[in-house]
Amino acid sequence: MVARVSLSDMQQVVDAATSFDWAIWLPSVPGGSFSTRDFTFRCTGTTIPAVTQEAFKVEAHGLTFNYPGRRTWASDIDFTMYETRDQTTRNLMLAWMDFVRDIKANTGNYKASYAVDAELNLYDAPGNVTKRIKIEKFYPLELGTATLDNTSGLLTYTAKFSMDRTSEIAL
Repeated sequence: MVARVSLSDMQQVVDAATSFDWAIWLPSVPGGSFSTRDFTFRCTGTTIPAVTQEAFKVEAHGLTFNYPGRRTWASDIDFTMYETRDQTTRNLMLAWMDFVRDIKANTGNYKASYAVDAELNLYDAPGNVTKRIKIEKFYPLELGTATLDNTSGLLTYTAKFSMDRTSEIAL
């Protein structure tokens, strides 16, 4: 039997992780001379990609046994990105997408050229990295709509990126 959680138990728990202490880092932005720092600070929202442990059942003699199957990863990740008056966010995303597949020239590049390994870092309150997540073979799929509605607000895009998988990087 497990004892109920006490005040003493709760006081021993370290500070909670926050949803605002994170940054995405890229080694380069293919397709142009854009700053990776520009990309980092324009991203204002995302999720930590899902990892799934598949399962399968074996049924025999009236019994069911559960077993673990393959591990699979989400195949894409979304970011909310804000825009500035010089339209750098839109220009960055479109240039990268053109580098992947140029619709005007009907050409493209190899994945080794347009996909980069990104890193999603989580921080604690003093600014120490508490988790490093490698996002493997990261490249843009979609630049979503931006709402222009005559209100006082920030112009933002939702951008969808493809990825092969994530992996944990030791601190």
